Amino acid sequence: ELSRQAMGIAKEFKEKDFYLKMKERVYKLAPRFRPQPKKSEWLEVAYDFRRQREFDQARKYYRKVLKSRSFKFYDKLKAHYGIRKAYKNERDKKNYLKATWALAKHTEKYFKRFPKSKYYQRKFHDAQITLSRTQWTLGQVKNAKRTLAKLERTLRRTHTMAEIFWLFGRMEEESQNFSKAHYWFQRALNHKINDR
Repeated sequence: ELSRQAMGIAKEFKEKDFYLKMKERVYKLAPRFRPQPKKSEWLEVAYDFRRQREFDQARKYYRKVLKSRSFKFYDKLKAHYGIRKAYKNERDKKNYLKATWALAKHTEKYFKRFPKSKYYQRKFHDAQITLSRTQWTLGQVKNAKRTLAKLERTLRRTHTMAEIFWLFGRMEEESQNFSKAHYWFQRALNHKINDR
C-alpha cells in the first residue's frame, strides 16, 4: 500500500524515474495491480487475488489458465489447486468438493494417457488421496473409502500402498473400529512409506 501511495506522489510531482521504480515494485509485490497481465503472469495474479481474499477474481485467472492451450499439465494442476483453495477459504463446501473432483479428474486424464510414467502416477495418487481426505473431512466416509479402494486397485502393482492403508486405518480408528484400524496400520507398515 505504501508503494502505491509513493507511486501516486511521484506521479503528482512528475518524478518519472521514481514513479517507474515504484510502479515496478507494486507490480512485483502485488501482481493483481498489473492492468493487463501477460499469460505467463496469470498464475501469479490469481494467487495474489486469492491471498487478498478476492476469490472471484482469483478463480477468473485460474480458469483462464485451465482454458488456455498454452499451459502445461503442472500449471493447470496449480490452477486446480488454487480454485480448490479459494473455495476452501470461502468455506463453500459444495464447490470445494467439486473443485477437488476436477483436480482428481485432471490428474487421472494424464495418468491414463501415460500409465507407465512415475510422475503422473504420483500426481494421480496425490490427487486421489486429496479427494479422499476431502470427502472424509466433509463427512462422506463411504465415498472416501470408495476413492481409496479404487486407488488401491489402480496402483496396486506400481505404487506404494502405505498412505492408502494408513488412511483406511485412520478412518476405522475415528469410527472406533480399533481391530480394523490395527489391521490397516499393520498393512501400511509392510509398505515403503515413500517411493519418490
